[in-house]
Amino acid sequence: MAWTVTSLLRLSRRVGLLGLLLLAGGLTHAQPLPGRWHLEVLDPQQRPVVKLTVRFSDVRADSCLGLGEGVKVLPWHQLIVESAAASDEAFFPSKDPLAFARDGDALTLGRVAACDAYRLLRGSVAQGTGRYVSLGKGGERVLGSFRLTRLK
Repeated sequence: MAWTVTSLLRLSRRVGLLGLLLLAGGLTHAQPLPGRWHLEVLDPQQRPVVKLTVRFSDVRADSCLGLGEGVKVLPWHQLIVESAAASDEAFFPSKDPLAFARDGDALTLGRVAACDAYRLLRGSVAQGTGRYVSLGKGGERVLGSFRLTRLK
């Protein structure tokens, strides 16, 4: 289904801001990215805090993040963490189960099984960058950013 600005605005009036954010980030098509990837989660000053080596799988992941009836919610898939190093383990939940969803170039990944305590990385595969946000009952809050590069 193609979403126009007008239809998104109409929908946002019905479901509210949180619903629109979930729609924008949650309706993504999971397509595994081949190979191994280096993922860095950066603080607001652009300093690396967490460094991961990951693989994108086609195995379904548990998630509380979804929309109500009548809207097709595409599944989340497991993000496999092969190695992790963090200067602050509380900054990003790299020890929790992580999942991803993808729609073309748009990628959303992070902790989605802890209901109302989502930690998400949202960005572009082609650019290899994006924002690190928390999403919960209080709305969205930017916590930092991330970089993603494919390993050879």
